Amino acid sequence: MGTKEWTHLSSAKDGMAPNEAKFISMVESGEEHILIDDLRYSIFCELASPAYLSLANSDPVVASMDLASDLQRVTEAREIQMTSVERYIELKNKVQEYTLDLLDCCESSEEVSTLILGCNEVTQLENELPLKGKVVTKAIATKHKKFIAHYKCQNVLRKVWHKGQPEWHCKNSFWWWFLYCIYCLIVYVLLMPLLAVIYIIAPCSPVAKILDNPKAKFIMQMVAYFEFLLLVILLNIELDGNLYYESAYAHFIIFLLIYVIALIWCELRKMMICGRKHYFTSVWNNMNILILFSFLADICLRFISLFQYVYINPRVYIFWITWTAFTLTLACLRFMENFYLSFYLGPMLLMFTSMTGDVIRFLIIFLYTVTAFALGFYYLYEDFGEDNVFSEFSSSFVALVTTIFGGNPTESLKADDLYFNFTGPGYEGILDAGPMYEAMGFILYASFGTLCMLVLVNIFIAMMSDTYARIKQNIKVEYAFMRTKIWLSYVDAPVLPAPYNIIPSVSCLIAIIKRFLSIYSSSTNVDVEVRPTENNEGMFIINK
Repeated sequence: MGTKEWTHLSSAKDGMAPNEAKFISMVESGEEHILIDDLRYSIFCELASPAYLSLANSDPVVASMDLASDLQRVTEAREIQMTSVERYIELKNKVQEYTLDLLDCCESSEEVSTLILGCNEVTQLENELPLKGKVVTKAIATKHKKFIAHYKCQNVLRKVWHKGQPEWHCKNSFWWWFLYCIYCLIVYVLLMPLLAVIYIIAPCSPVAKILDNPKAKFIMQMVAYFEFLLLVILLNIELDGNLYYESAYAHFIIFLLIYVIALIWCELRKMMICGRKHYFTSVWNNMNILILFSFLADICLRFISLFQYVYINPRVYIFWITWTAFTLTLACLRFMENFYLSFYLGPMLLMFTSMTGDVIRFLIIFLYTVTAFALGFYYLYEDFGEDNVFSEFSSSFVALVTTIFGGNPTESLKADDLYFNFTGPGYEGILDAGPMYEAMGFILYASFGTLCMLVLVNIFIAMMSDTYARIKQNIKVEYAFMRTKIWLSYVDAPVLPAPYNIIPSVSCLIAIIKRFLSIYSSSTNVDVEVRPTENNEGMFIINK
C-alpha cells in the first residue's frame, strides 16, 4: 500500500473505509464484511510498520504496546474470532517482536530501567522505589510474555522486588538461606507488632522502611493469612470437648471477627488499586472473597450462638456446619498461591493451574453425558425398589460417576422375577420381562462405558498431556511472566497486613483532618493554612 492510498484510507470515514457513497451505504446496511476486514487489516499493517512506530511516535515502546493492546481487543471480538483471528495474532506478534528488538538494543541497567520503568538513572532505582511503569503494565495487560521474561527486564524487576531486603539474602548457600529464614521469623513475626506501631506513628522513619518494600509486604501478608488459618482450624477442631472457658471463648471469637474484617478490608483495598474488572478475573481473588465472607458468616453465627436466648433455625445450623467444612478445605488450598514464588514449587503449580480450562471443558461434556444415561437408567429401573441403585435419579447419577473410580453397579442391572400380566387381543397371560430389561440395562451400561470411560476419559488425558507439553516447552517464559505479575502486585499494595491494617496511621488522620477542614472552609468561606512548626508537625491556622 502506497503513501497516497494510506493517506486516502486515514482520512476516510472512521479511519477504515473510503469515502464513496455506495460503499458507505453498503457498510451502514451491513452488507459488506470482507472489504471492511481487509481495510482494517491493511491499516493495522501500516501502523505496525517498524519505520512508522519509530519515526511517528515520541515513545515507540509505549506506542507499540498500545498498538498491541488494540490488536488484542480486535482478536477478542467475536466476529474476528470466527473468521480472521490468525492474521491479527500474527500481526500482534510482529509488533511484540519490535518491542523485543528495542529491548535488545539496551546495553546497561540505566537504559533498561529507563525503558521499562521510566527511571532516568540507576541511582534513582536504588534509592527510590519506582512505580510499575507504563511499559511493564501494558506488557502484562497484552500478555507480552517474552518481553517480561527477557533477562534484561528480569534483572531490573528483580532489583525492584528485592529492594529493602538484606543484600546477603540472595547468596547461594544453605546457611545464608537459613539465616534469612531466621531474619524473617524475627522481623516479620516476633517483632511485627512493634514495627506495625512504629509504622502507624511514623511511616517515613528508617525503621518503617523495613516493612515498606514489595517482598516484605508479601511475607507479611502470607504470615497474616497463615496465622488466621491456624486460628480458624483451632476454632473449628475441638480437642477433648470445650477448648476454652466461656469468657475466653467469647474474646477469641471477637478477635477472629476483627481479624476477618481486616482481611476483607485488605481485599477491598486490593480491588480499589487494581480495578474491579481486573480483580475478579483472578481465580485466587474469587476464592479469597468466598472464603473470607464464609468465615465472616461462620464467626458471626458463633458469636450469636453465645447468647442462649437467640434462636437459630436448625436448617441454618446444619448448613452452617457442612459449608464450613467446604470453606476450611478451600482456605487450606488457597494458601498454595504463595507457592508461585518458590523456584521449586512454582513451575509445578503453574502447570497444575494451567489445566483448569481442560478440566472445565471435560466436566461440562462428562456431566451432561452422565445426566443423559442416568435419566435412561432411572426410567428403566424406577419400579425395582430401594435395593436397586438405579431406582432413583440421584443414586443413578452417583453410581455412574463412581464407575470412573472403580465402582461396579452391574448387580443392579439384573431384573429377576419381573413378570407382566397381559390381557387383551392377540396375547393373554404372564410374560417374563426380566431378560429384556437386563439386555437393555447392559446395552445402556456398555454404551456408557464406551462413551465415557473409553472415549471421553482418554480424550481428557490427551488434552492434559498436550497442555502439559505446551507449558513444559515454554515453562521458563510462562513462570517468569506469572512471577512478575505477583511481584508487581505488591509494589503498590498496602504495607501493613491484617489485623494492623484497620488501624489508621497518623498521616491518615492528618489527611482526614485536612480534608474535613477544606470542606468546612469551602462551606464557610474560611481559609485554612497548614504551616510546619519547628518539630516538623503540622499546625493548622484558620484565617477568616
